[in-house]
Amino acid sequence: MKGITRYYRRIYSLFFSIVFAGCVLSLFSAPVMEKLFKQEIVEKFGYIVVVNGKEVGQVSSPKEAQQAYNAARLMLNADGVLVYADVELEVYETSDMKDFTTLDNMTSDIYAIMQGSQITTDKKEAYTVRIEDYVVTLASKEEVITLFEMIKQDYDKENEFQVVLSTNDDGTMAVALEKATVDEMDPGRVSATLIGNTAHLNQEIIDPEKVKDGLLLMGYSESISIIPTTKNDYEVVSLEDAYAAITKATEEKQYHTVVAGDSLYGICGKYNITIEELLALNPDMTIKSMIHVGDKIVILVPTKEVNILNTEIVTYKEKFNLPTIYKDNNSMYIGVYNTVSAGKAGYREVKAMITYENGVEVSREIIVEEVIEEAVAAIVERGTVTPPTYINPFYGWAPVTSAFGYRTHPVTGQVNSFHTGVDFGVPSGTPMLASRSGKVIRAAWMGGYGYCVDIQHSDGVVTRYAHLSVINVYVGQYVTQGQVVAKSGMTGVATGPHLHFEIRINGGSTPVDPLKYLNK
Repeated sequence: MKGITRYYRRIYSLFFSIVFAGCVLSLFSAPVMEKLFKQEIVEKFGYIVVVNGKEVGQVSSPKEAQQAYNAARLMLNADGVLVYADVELEVYETSDMKDFTTLDNMTSDIYAIMQGSQITTDKKEAYTVRIEDYVVTLASKEEVITLFEMIKQDYDKENEFQVVLSTNDDGTMAVALEKATVDEMDPGRVSATLIGNTAHLNQEIIDPEKVKDGLLLMGYSESISIIPTTKNDYEVVSLEDAYAAITKATEEKQYHTVVAGDSLYGICGKYNITIEELLALNPDMTIKSMIHVGDKIVILVPTKEVNILNTEIVTYKEKFNLPTIYKDNNSMYIGVYNTVSAGKAGYREVKAMITYENGVEVSREIIVEEVIEEAVAAIVERGTVTPPTYINPFYGWAPVTSAFGYRTHPVTGQVNSFHTGVDFGVPSGTPMLASRSGKVIRAAWMGGYGYCVDIQHSDGVVTRYAHLSVINVYVGQYVTQGQVVAKSGMTGVATGPHLHFEIRINGGSTPVDPLKYLNK
């Protein structure tokens, strides 16, 4: 019995060992088995394709359904068919496996369903108008002509020009404005051309004097082409809508270059904007700002898809001036001018070609001129010598306590006493600097000036430093600009410590306002 018991014990122990090993193995193998099981399930799934509620087959991926749908739409487009309503494509996942539908068969089935959901419209002859990057399509050539007739009507009041379409070699059409009738006595009407926004008269063909006043040319600023095509009704716009879109003006920022005679108010009038609008566009300017020839000023210009150019011949009388004659003067500083003789305006009759863009003048060329009264040019001397630089006669900054010119004398009380220099409020003992390089011609006591230093410069100008407490230079000494020549004080007739500084021109005989020369 003991032997049998041991045997059963071994069997029992082996059984539990196998069970334990199986449990451990299941813990490690479960994720793997689950993954394999799921993969097998996924691979058995497909996708049912439904179009407008009707099943059209089964595919292995939604991408295939979309490819078939797109291919069917392309087939419709090739037929020239207008989609009446969007076709609804639906894709459902399924585990009810069937044979997958081929792409060609599914495309054919979807195409058949789409045909039943569409209406067919025959494409009709139409004309696409391309204006630079803007495109609009009209129903007929007659509407194209009418459109451009409407565009020009505001600038051709007498209806002298007509819209003409011509066919190019590539089949496209060009649009032009031509004179309706040409007077045989006025060949200038057909001897002028618009290049850009400037009119040019072919003077080899026509005598400018024979060109009559009036509207000479009309054209467009933009490049325009007309393209014959076929379109469905929904792609064609009405004549009224096309005209409204093309002629609607939008404001665009541009630059006006200042020319002689311009003023802020004149510029506002030219571009039909207020002075407040102009200043808002140019925040660095004020109503008192000076403008100069060549300055760039921001303005608002109304722009349209099509801009009409019209050139007129105009005869008028006007005053005119000849350009100023400048003569260099080597004894005058640059920036200094002296009028030798004043000019005189002349009077003339001119015939000019004036070109307008949407009614705003863009160019003017005088083609005939008859002088009634000769003009005389002004003659002006201008300096060529680089002016000297005068620096403050002390370091840093100091207040002006008494300016150049007439004043009540602070010591004597004399009214309208002429002050020949400028007083700077500097403490006694402040180093005084040579304002320019030069030769010391005075370094001594000088009556009411007290201790005084005069420095003569190469052009004969003299600078004077007065009421000094200490003199650091001597007569005949050459000093450089910025060199210490003395120290301030209150010697002579003075109410307190300060520097009296003068600049004297004409060899030192004529005092001028030093503040107009310092640091220039």
